[in-house]
Amino acid sequence: RAEEGRAFHGCCMPLAAAIAIALSTPGAGVAIAWRPIRPASLYLSSAGLLLSTRAAIRVEHLRSGRGEMQLQPRPSAHHGTSTDETSDPLPTYCCCILRCTETNRLLVEVRPSTAARAAGKLTCFGGKRESGESGVECVLRELREELGGWQPAYTPRRAVDLHVDGHLVAWFFEAEGPSAKTPLNFEVGRDGLWLPLQDLLNDSRLSPWHAAVLRAHSEGARVANFVSPDRRDEHASEQAHDRTAD
Repeated sequence: RAEEGRAFHGCCMPLAAAIAIALSTPGAGVAIAWRPIRPASLYLSSAGLLLSTRAAIRVEHLRSGRGEMQLQPRPSAHHGTSTDETSDPLPTYCCCILRCTETNRLLVEVRPSTAARAAGKLTCFGGKRESGESGVECVLRELREELGGWQPAYTPRRAVDLHVDGHLVAWFFEAEGPSAKTPLNFEVGRDGLWLPLQDLLNDSRLSPWHAAVLRAHSEGARVANFVSPDRRDEHASEQAHDRTAD
């Protein structure tokens, strides 16, 4: 009993330190319920807990009566734009930034001069979302149609939201694109082009909307705000009027 008493006394410091670390973590909590346990085992458990509490801790649950200490790492939060499409308003368009890691080039669409939108421009692949489609479903369908059935190996990740004149217009996803050696069957009258990002941004054919998104993405931003030229002129006129009035 004397040895067990000394072992129990020795376990108190690491156990107390472990609990203190857990409680000092933002949003953390500790749920503790006791059951008979040998002091030597308690000492080892508490020491191990002290070494493993680097992650954020949250309460899982606390059962009444006998039980164990319940410590569970907090799931890592999603950084950047939300992918929860049930809580965000859905945009009209969804597109995908396709990058080939082998060559560090982006695959973009060369739109025909007869296209209803962005005629003769370079754009990311994508299109208008159909009724009932989620953003991911829209992107995967558009890639399948525009690249002759090709699909990315992994689900595209939402990367940048495009707002035009203050209104949400499109979600841009990102995915590992096909290599330049991959046989692709583009839609009739359209073609694809692999370009380094900087060359693409300097290309006068790049759509202004898509240029705004690619710049925002390269800077780590999750939102791209595009202001139309007429709105910029209108805003400049308002500012000039305000200065005159002052």
